[in-house]
Amino acid sequence: TSIQDQSSTLANQGGWFLVAENKPFEAGMSGYLELTNESADTKYVSADAAKWVFKAPFDTTPPTVSISAPSVTLTKDGPVTFTITYDGADSITLKPEDISFGVSGTAWGEPSVSGSGTTTRTVTISSVTGDGTLNLYLAPGTASDAAGNLAPSAGPSQAFAVDNTAPA
Repeated sequence: TSIQDQSSTLANQGGWFLVAENKPFEAGMSGYLELTNESADTKYVSADAAKWVFKAPFDTTPPTVSISAPSVTLTKDGPVTFTITYDGADSITLKPEDISFGVSGTAWGEPSVSGSGTTTRTVTISSVTGDGTLNLYLAPGTASDAAGNLAPSAGPSQAFAVDNTAPA
């Protein structure tokens, strides 16, 4: 919605007034233009024409995100790293709270995130304990593009094994 004061006491003033821009409206879709004077009385504003101008397609494509294979497939205590790659992102906000694990057994670890720029981050799993397997999941919204589209969730990654059981 755009509110502009185009007040005039004379009818048929001519000219075009911009009332909105960058609003998604696709060809072939129904829609309407409603004008009001935003007053509590019974007056209304009418227009004898509306001009639609095509500027560019509206961007609804979110950035993509992928998780690499783990740096090792078997560990006792880590660390294990994963590379997170984004395509089409203008801002990356990935933090440890956005990472969850798929767990089998008693395996566990502490995630951290490093890196800068708009393409990659490194997730490091340290202080690995227990026995079993771990893989990663990323929450949605860990990156965005200039249009405000958010990256989807990602995962599961390929799992890595944790083995802290001594041979019998």
